[in-house]
Amino acid sequence: MTKIEITRDLADTCGLMVPHAKQVTDRFFELMRDAITNGDRIEIRNFGSWEISWSKPKLGRNPKNRSEEHTSELQSPY
Repeated sequence: MTKIEITRDLADTCGLMVPHAKQVTDRFFELMRDAITNGDRIEIRNFGSWEISWSKPKLGRNPKNRSEEHTSELQSPY
């Protein structure tokens, strides 16, 4: 399902005009983006949860030339 499909379904279900439903949809995703950016956890019951996880820096090896390389700390959505 795409963002525009969510917007249209919201408009049909709630009796909103599409521009108003688009504002609601945009704001919802904006709030989610801001929460993840601030390091907060998002949990929507019966749907899913998201948070940023951090991986520690580690010593890796380049498979081509077998040289050792240090990786930096990484963050990824989880």
